[in-house]
Amino acid sequence: KTFNLMSVGAPLLCIANKNSEIARLLHQYQNGKCFEETDADGIYNYIQSAYSSTEYRNQLSANSLKGSLDFDKKNAIKMLN
Repeated sequence: KTFNLMSVGAPLLCIANKNSEIARLLHQYQNGKCFEETDADGIYNYIQSAYSSTEYRNQLSANSLKGSLDFDKKNAIKMLN
């Protein structure tokens, strides 16, 4: 699901451990944020920032689209060979 969301340019909000693979992915591509389930304030602030700033939201979206190119069919085939 994550890669499908990235391929349509979705900014991501994930609830997972800060040391998880999804957290690493979001950090690498700067296309969203990952929060611990208890970080309600952080989640709220992220949503507010993305909602209120078109520039920030567009940057997250562009980063998702750009990052999704690393997970296309050609790259998947390279990993299998």
